[in-house]
Amino acid sequence: MATTAIARELAGWCWSLAVMDD
Repeated sequence: MATTAIARELAGWCWSLAVMDD
């Protein structure tokens, strides 16, 4: 389902932001 793909994209994006913020 598309929702799952979007959720995974968001998770990866948030993770990247958290890492870059550090």
